[in-house]
Amino acid sequence: MVILGILRILQAGRALFLLSGILAVLAIFFHYRSLPPSHTKTVAVIANLSYLCALGITLLLMLKRVFSEKSVTADTVKGGISIYILVGIWWETLYSTLWAFDRASFIQDVPKAGNPDFYYFSLTTLTALGYGDIVPASQCAKIASTLEAMVGQVYLAVFIARLVGLHVVGANRNDQKQGPARS
Repeated sequence: MVILGILRILQAGRALFLLSGILAVLAIFFHYRSLPPSHTKTVAVIANLSYLCALGITLLLMLKRVFSEKSVTADTVKGGISIYILVGIWWETLYSTLWAFDRASFIQDVPKAGNPDFYYFSLTTLTALGYGDIVPASQCAKIASTLEAMVGQVYLAVFIARLVGLHVVGANRNDQKQGPARS
């Protein structure tokens, strides 16, 4: 519902909104079908892939909106922060999918029953912090975590540069409107 709300706010086209709605319904349906006692790997993977697609569409529209802004506003900053958090959630879903395919794709220091804490792992990887208590073990997991760390750093650098650039342009416009400075 949150994804559909975001798409409504971003004024997504009817087809894109409908596609995301269908993906969200599929994700929810398969998510609940994948819960014990009737869970299967295939159903869990279908649910996660549906989530990935719906989140991906939302992320792309949010990125387009935030990076097309002509001035720095509170909404621009909040949108950029929301994108960063949503990127972490997207990667968390990807890690859950990898884990559903192969339970040995991640190693935990303290084994626990059920799914490793991939929200925590994703956000520590996205920020390039990485405590090391959950470690990628498979080749796919290693590549994914490396890419996430790179995406996190590049996004922050580009987003901050964009905000600074918009601020400088806005300040120059204001200076030109006021005319030459008096001594």
